[in-house]
Amino acid sequence: MRLDGELMVAGEQSRLDFELLAARARRTGRRAAESAAQTPAHFVAFDILQLGEEVTMRLPHRRRRELLEDLFCCRETRWW
Repeated sequence: MRLDGELMVAGEQSRLDFELLAARARRTGRRAAESAAQTPAHFVAFDILQLGEEVTMRLPHRRRRELLEDLFCCRETRWW
């Protein structure tokens, strides 16, 4: 499976904060672990590029969206 998406960090009032993400990415070692615990990042998938052996990029966007929704519909709560 190949997904397209972005890594995101929520800042104040649950708004996306790219500066927090960049600051987190620059940390290493113990500081990186502390930063990850304090400001968790989430991968937000917005397209499915391949499912098993099937390359889906030539499918209409509506169909890819359906595949993506089907993929995540019955997962644990940590999946959105």
